[in-house]
Amino acid sequence: MTGLEESVFLGGLAALPLLLALYFWRRRSRPREVGALFLWDEPVNAARSGARFELHLPPASFFLEALIVLLLVLAAASPFLMRKSSYPPLALIVDVSCSMDAAPPGGKSPRRAGEEYAEKILKRVSPRRVIRIAAGVTPRLIADDAEAFPFDSFGKSSARASDLAGAVALAKTLAKHAEILVVTDHAPEFPLPDGVSWFSAGKKLGNTALVNVRCTEEQLLAESMNLSGESRRVRLVPEPGTPGEFFTLAPGERHKTVIPLSPAMRVKGVSVLLECDGDPLPADNRAVLLPETRPPLKWNFSPALPEEAKRDLRKVLSANPAFSSAPSSAPELVLSPPGRRRGADKKAHCLFWHIPEPGKAVVTNEPLSILAGDELTRGLSVQDLRWGADPALMLPGRVLIRQGRSVLLSIVSRADGKHELHLNLDPAKSNLARRPFWPVFFWNLASILRRERPGTEYANYRAGATVRVRASDPVPAQIRVTHPGGKTETLPLVRRSAFFIPEAPGIYRIDAGKGARCEIAVTNLDADESDLRMAKPFRKSATRLPDTSSFPRLHLTFVFLLAALALLMLHQSLYGKGKRA
Repeated sequence: MTGLEESVFLGGLAALPLLLALYFWRRRSRPREVGALFLWDEPVNAARSGARFELHLPPASFFLEALIVLLLVLAAASPFLMRKSSYPPLALIVDVSCSMDAAPPGGKSPRRAGEEYAEKILKRVSPRRVIRIAAGVTPRLIADDAEAFPFDSFGKSSARASDLAGAVALAKTLAKHAEILVVTDHAPEFPLPDGVSWFSAGKKLGNTALVNVRCTEEQLLAESMNLSGESRRVRLVPEPGTPGEFFTLAPGERHKTVIPLSPAMRVKGVSVLLECDGDPLPADNRAVLLPETRPPLKWNFSPALPEEAKRDLRKVLSANPAFSSAPSSAPELVLSPPGRRRGADKKAHCLFWHIPEPGKAVVTNEPLSILAGDELTRGLSVQDLRWGADPALMLPGRVLIRQGRSVLLSIVSRADGKHELHLNLDPAKSNLARRPFWPVFFWNLASILRRERPGTEYANYRAGATVRVRASDPVPAQIRVTHPGGKTETLPLVRRSAFFIPEAPGIYRIDAGKGARCEIAVTNLDADESDLRMAKPFRKSATRLPDTSSFPRLHLTFVFLLAALALLMLHQSLYGKGKRA
């Protein structure tokens, strides 16, 4: 709040029209023309006070007196006056979700209308500090200064959602007393705190959209939805090399299409396009996916592993497409008895099988205790399971499965990112290899070990998801990510891994070191964001501006009082008793 908005200033200005009224309202007698005073025959000659209202140009004394009043009012208001640079900062929050670009044919999008409104506000508040925040899935600080900043620096409206409540909280964290202006396309979904203004130019529109796409090694799943009140004729076109499919969507209908991938799609990826006449939002009509192919894990036996253990392992691993035998190349998983690893085995994950010595294995009826919440033990069934183990054997690392006091399975995570699993099991006295426990365990193991490969775990992600990038060996100094628009970002490494959150859709290129260059495709499809029926114009000014009592002021009270006193003395000199015009 500025000093000119204070009640002290506004109340003091009321003296100016009062002063003007005193000059316009004058007590005058009506003039009469007579030949001589003795001819005047009116019995009453007193002035008729206030009988008529006459407009006259105020004399010079009025303007001098009005200036004195104005100086006295400024002296009273000066304790509240601040320089513009001392005002509380303005936090400008811009919704950067896809729906901000929705517009009817030939119409203006909420993004464009909000930009024009925000530019007027920014020109009026210059040179105040302005905090600019882009509200996507995760609110991001764009700038915090008093310099001119182009609106395009907020980035494109490409996020699949907007966390406006989180953006307001971020603005409050950066500046407790900030005025906040939110530019979006819908009404607020949460109570607005004091000092928050809201501007929306959204319009309710019907829309058709892709709301979900998934790609496996063999087929593509695409879901289309009609988010309008009338039926829509659409065409789904997967590229390259397919003519597409026409179908009609009823209001609110969600249609699933499964398309087998051609050889070209399995190599180059696939682009999915949804065509519909008059669609107001192009951003949700296209998605690009990369082939989700992951080579199987190479495994090998240690020569010292007993033949009975090899038999059980070979059977389960050969039936699992996530594993591939690699007798002549560097394996990713070595299955071995406990002991020192050799050569290339030192760079591989290991499963150490502790087979009890004859006579030491025990089978008990005590219940098996499985560590809950661990990815390696997810979905493991212990029903009808018989486990023979050495109860005196102490396994290193974190215990995953135990039976009474006997430790049956544990895991050690090494500093280089490799894992060592220790299995306490007598195959002759156990039935694990013949129960569902055995294949499920190795499926979980494949999922964990694939994640430790250099690069990313998957080829396709949703916008706003956290992408983990694993560095190669030797570890590079940093990991570089090239965004779809060409911007390059460097990521810090934490224990051989880096993390980032992609907001914009498109292809990201990642350099994680020697032999670890990869690409990921990011989609921003979301049914809630594509539903434009909730958009509407809404505008609300802040109910109460921030408290500015602690901000620096312009201390001009004494200056205004001295000027008023000088003018008062001049007025007395010019228009004192007997001199008033």
